Amino acid sequence: MNSICQNFICPCGSNRKFAACCEPLISGKHWAFDAEQLMRSRFTAFKTQHYGYLCDTHYVDSNKTKPIIDDFDRNILWVGLLIIEHKADIDFVSKSQVEFVAFYHSVEDSTILQLHERSNFLKVNDRWLYVDGTHLPGIKIQRNTPCFCLSGKKYKKCHGQ
Repeated sequence: MNSICQNFICPCGSNRKFAACCEPLISGKHWAFDAEQLMRSRFTAFKTQHYGYLCDTHYVDSNKTKPIIDDFDRNILWVGLLIIEHKADIDFVSKSQVEFVAFYHSVEDSTILQLHERSNFLKVNDRWLYVDGTHLPGIKIQRNTPCFCLSGKKYKKCHGQ
């Protein structure tokens, strides 16, 4: 990991420094405590192009093949993450869902797009893993909410223009 980036606010939206948030997960020093923390770290891995982490945190069973680094589109620039809901199993032990919206654009076009998904997570051998997700319709961002890009501006003065 690039030590220069460790003092910056983590892209996952936690308002914590990268070195104390997603960096220990992406670097393999720690495992995610819960599915939401894994979701946040996976977004950060997409944003920072740490595709090996995405492969390592993807659940694979006999019906699926593990993603490989070449499967990821390097022409997508991830801008921000909004966690809508984290629902755990009653026992909070082995299954969870995280509903989120990830905002992105392509390198060719700066139009902001949304990936709204309800993702399924499974805890296997004390590690949370991403299983799959259901795509949902995009959401409407309220003009006076803080912008998802963590600029500190209101959405209407930032990406909502």
